[in-house]
Amino acid sequence: MDMDQYQGYHETKVHTSEDFPYNTLPCTIPLDFTSVPLHWHNTAEIIVVKKGSGIIGLDMTDLVCREGDFVLVLPGHLHSIRPLKDENGYVRMEYENIIFSTSLLLARQPEMTSSLIETFLQGDYLPEVLHFSRKERWHDNARMIIEETDLLCSQKPEGYQIAVRGNLLRLFYLIVSRTVRTPGKLRPGRLEKVKLIVKYVEDHFSEPISIHDMAELSGYSESHFMKFFRDTMGMSFVSWLERYRLSMAARMLTLTDDPILLVSANAGYPNLSYFNRSFKARYGMTPSSYRRQSAAAH
Repeated sequence: MDMDQYQGYHETKVHTSEDFPYNTLPCTIPLDFTSVPLHWHNTAEIIVVKKGSGIIGLDMTDLVCREGDFVLVLPGHLHSIRPLKDENGYVRMEYENIIFSTSLLLARQPEMTSSLIETFLQGDYLPEVLHFSRKERWHDNARMIIEETDLLCSQKPEGYQIAVRGNLLRLFYLIVSRTVRTPGKLRPGRLEKVKLIVKYVEDHFSEPISIHDMAELSGYSESHFMKFFRDTMGMSFVSWLERYRLSMAARMLTLTDDPILLVSANAGYPNLSYFNRSFKARYGMTPSSYRRQSAAAH
């Protein structure tokens, strides 16, 4: 299951037509998914926290987000979502993904306007700079724009696309005029290496993946690759790969009726016993129990 299938889960919730590149995808973690693993895409995304709290990862920085906060993910940047945990277990977070093509911002704009927007979209920012909390003085204006746009996309009055595009430009005015450009922590070369690794794992996680394979893909020796990955991601590649595979397994258990043996194999675990042990160590229950709990929650 790749990130396209993750978005496919929300097909019945998408409010816009296929020829208008602006979609809203509501989700709740850990109810719908335990987490959204690290990924990237060429569209822009705004993650709006509706209720609760959770962690949004942006370019290897964890941002603790609470109700009312939103995070802007620029095209091509790595991001992930996972729940917080307290003494009672995972904390629930309801959020909305607003995913759109930057062509909506750039199409048929005066040269000066296009230049301003392109400069912002291509900027290098600390992740904290793109995390907007309700403490911001202009936050209420941004929230009203987002809510008005959600309503337009839900009701779809004649010509609603014009208003949505206008609202998107209004929102970006608020963001651009109040965002200070500060160099990000990941140099462009390192970011591209990580994106290459993440994309490969996304496409091949059900297959055997070795340190040798990833070192070769990255153009590093095995020892250099292992050091690069640990320094960048804060954990070994083997540990990260296991977390990724288990998150995909959890998703398959929620979304499909496939036998546990098939889920295990599709998640990259040919040995069912090892899969069961690893899954229980990660989620505190067996795959079968997880599936039953997920079904009851829905």
